[in-house]
Amino acid sequence: MRCVTLTSLVLGTLFSVVPSLALAAPTVSAREAAAAASYPAPITLKGSYSTHDPSALCKDSKGTYFMFSEGGMSTKTSTDRINWKDVGFVFTSAPWVLSYTGGVLDLWAPDCHYIDGKFHLYYAAATWGNLDLSAVFYATSTTGMPGSWTNHGQIISASHANYQAIDPTLIVDGSKWYLAFGSLLKGIFLLDPSTGLRSGSSITNIAQKSGVEEGAVIDSDPSVPLQSLVKVGSYYYLFVSVGSCCDGASSTYHVLVGRSKSITGPYLDESGTSMLSGGGTTILASHDSIHGPGGQSVFQDKDGWIIDYHYYPDSGDSLLGINHLDFSSGWPVVIA
Repeated sequence: MRCVTLTSLVLGTLFSVVPSLALAAPTVSAREAAAAASYPAPITLKGSYSTHDPSALCKDSKGTYFMFSEGGMSTKTSTDRINWKDVGFVFTSAPWVLSYTGGVLDLWAPDCHYIDGKFHLYYAAATWGNLDLSAVFYATSTTGMPGSWTNHGQIISASHANYQAIDPTLIVDGSKWYLAFGSLLKGIFLLDPSTGLRSGSSITNIAQKSGVEEGAVIDSDPSVPLQSLVKVGSYYYLFVSVGSCCDGASSTYHVLVGRSKSITGPYLDESGTSMLSGGGTTILASHDSIHGPGGQSVFQDKDGWIIDYHYYPDSGDSLLGINHLDFSSGWPVVIA
């Protein structure tokens, strides 16, 4: 379950919680309705591409893609984003997480970035049904392969707090690193780029909606370097998943987006509704034999913006979905 949010870096030590609102069905714009009528199928993949809550696709200096997924943080690689193979797990043992996971190696919602010749991986540890006890951890590797990872410790934890420390997403904005996190209640704080660890304690809530789960933030400018989410354009975009994530073909996950000219928000949808008030423009939902798409990540490759997510077919386990995103209208549109 990946869930992230952006928050102010100058406010108090913890964000104040806005009660969940019982909202009417959101207004659907004409462009949103047109997009819903023509959602494309995910790109056809081959090999091993079963996954849940996939990380953003990490691409190393040799052009190999790495994808990490929830559970034991399985590692898959590809040289073309089409053909995927399993290569193992990030960790075979992680005693530092067991107090959060009920004694099992079950790690959630990894977020990967390849920066300056190194893989940076943020991941969460929690127990389903007891998310009040949760934490985010940080690890690095020079190769991305199993057995090569160094764990650098805990970034943030929550024990019966007014937020949940799960579903991390790294945002690189110039020389600043931010980590967005949290499911249902969301926050962001500053990291020290020399260590990848937390710097300061300010957190602010930026998105609130009953059922909000996953999120990711990107900048809109197409000149942003691969794997670097930096603010060089006019807008940041906040992607979240809403609905039930894990009910097979009955899953109701769908992807919403809002945008802001400030990394700390406010994030507004296409109709101008704040994501703190339940707003969000739908860009991907169930269609044809694609059920419950969500758990998304967004990154830029040489051929444009890419969104990866999981979905359920008519039967069977969740699969990796990959599509391009078109930002030419100022709002992301999922395309083939």
